[in-house]
Amino acid sequence: MEDGWLVRGVTQHGVARVLAVQVTAAAQEVAQAHELGSAATAAAAEGVVATALLAAHIKGEERLTLQLQATEPKVAFIGDINASGHLRARFTPASLPRGFDGRFDGMLFAIKHNAQRELYRGVTEVAQESLASALQRLLVSSSQVPGALRSVVRMGSEGVAFAGGLYVELLPGDHAEPPADPNTLLDLEHLEIAVMALYDEFRLGTLPVDVLECQPIVWRCSCSRDRVANILRSLGATELRDMHRTDDGALVSCDFCRTDYRFDGSELLDLIEEIP
Repeated sequence: MEDGWLVRGVTQHGVARVLAVQVTAAAQEVAQAHELGSAATAAAAEGVVATALLAAHIKGEERLTLQLQATEPKVAFIGDINASGHLRARFTPASLPRGFDGRFDGMLFAIKHNAQRELYRGVTEVAQESLASALQRLLVSSSQVPGALRSVVRMGSEGVAFAGGLYVELLPGDHAEPPADPNTLLDLEHLEIAVMALYDEFRLGTLPVDVLECQPIVWRCSCSRDRVANILRSLGATELRDMHRTDDGALVSCDFCRTDYRFDGSELLDLIEEIP
């Protein structure tokens, strides 16, 4: 499946900044890794779209994490992306209640951080609304600039057939005919076509767009055997000796990609020797 992308651009005459993402492959990876049912796959795909749109707000060694903690229905989504467009995500539970209409109650968190510290945290309540709707409110409140967000997820016989989205943000300036509401720029009949038009034809509806950057967005988990070994060392010698005595080893599974990392008893003893 074709890798995804994020396009950054500015509409003709500098009226609005435009972001478009296509993350079909990454959304399908999430569904397969966590064996999600159809409704959970669609909800997770919307979270992947939202996470990818937030990639426009990070640079260098920064990462951005989007978390949805919903109480009704009881759902947890976490998406994580770095400035290179490497995205990973997980969604629980694997199935959602019959009749689920795509709306949640709960809290949405957007956290920008680097290896040393947290740089920004945005929080908004989710009240019987979609993740995209809640994220739009969070972005507008944090930037204090009018903006509008739309996402589209189309399911097919084999899972996610398309996952993408658009975000437009009005830019300050003396424009001849600035739109009163950024939602008017996204009043488009076929949103999937509009997303692809930003990539293929550099336009939003009939409005030309000057594309500033096109960045790949790909599913890539940052877990590794070395990282897991570091985590085990951080548990301390006493805990590792207990693992060695009771289980003669350790099994650690990545929450995102579900990869299993096995350490036998002798490897645990080696890790103990490496603890300062």
